[in-house]
Parts: sequence; structure tokens; C-alpha cells
Amino acid sequence: PQFAQLVQELNAIDDAPGKPVQSVDKEAVDFSIVSVAVMLVMENGICKDATIALGGVAPIPIIGTAEEVNSAIDNATPLSMNKYKVQIAKTLVKEVM
Repeated sequence: PQFAQLVQELNAIDDAPGKPVQSVDKEAVDFSIVSVAVMLVMENGICKDATIALGGVAPIPIIGTAEEVNSAIDNATPLSMNKYKVQIAKTLVKEVM
């Protein structure tokens, strides 16, 4: 498969905002129900910019600022069997921020 973007660097600091969050145990063949990633641009310990990517809730990933992603979630029109994903997405975005 081809991917539009490749993760080139990942820096994780325990207890830092933006650390990876996993809400369910997964097997090697499982896929995420909802996924969220945050990229922070830091300067001297101050967050200058933040971009959120939200997956598993739309045909393509939702990428934007916290305000844009939260607006997309709030205005979502889920399919009848996917309504539960809206609350999961809200919770995960709140946790990573």
C-alpha cells in the first residue's frame, strides 16, 4: 500500500501533553476504532502550534487545529451503526490536549 505521509520522528515524554494515547487493547491484526495523533511545535517549552489528526471517523483523516477538529466532530453526521465513534473521538481529542 502507498501512504501519503510517513512518520519521520516521534518524541514521547511521559506525562507530556500530546503523548500517545491508546484506549483499548489491540491484537496485531486489529485496527483502531478511532485514532488521534497530535503534532506540537515547541519553542523554549512553549507550544507555538498544534495540529491534530483524527482517523477512523470519516472516509479520509480529519486534520486541523483543535478548534477545527472539535467543530468537525460536533457537526458530524454519523452512520446509524457508528454513532458511538463521536463520543470516543471527543474523549480522545480531549485526552491528548
